[in-house]
Amino acid sequence: LKKYINRSESDFQAAVLNLLVQLLLIRHFIYCIAEFLVMLSHDTLHSKQVIKIQDLIKHYDSLLASGHEPETHTLAALEPVLYDFFSCSSYANN
Repeated sequence: LKKYINRSESDFQAAVLNLLVQLLLIRHFIYCIAEFLVMLSHDTLHSKQVIKIQDLIKHYDSLLASGHEPETHTLAALEPVLYDFFSCSSYANN
């Protein structure tokens, strides 16, 4: 992930994002990856958003529909998204 941040090659960055999405889809999801994806949702590359929160939520919906225990898969992964959402909305209200 450090190389992702330090390099500006879009092919490399696309490959890293694809790997992270595949990890989501095969249910080997780590809390830190969720946090990293949320941070990416605030970044832009060539004035285009890297990943959208809506796309993350769609992946979490797939996790929920997978039949795995929500407490161990989906809810833990949603925590960084919800934290970010409510902290950003509280900034907007102030």
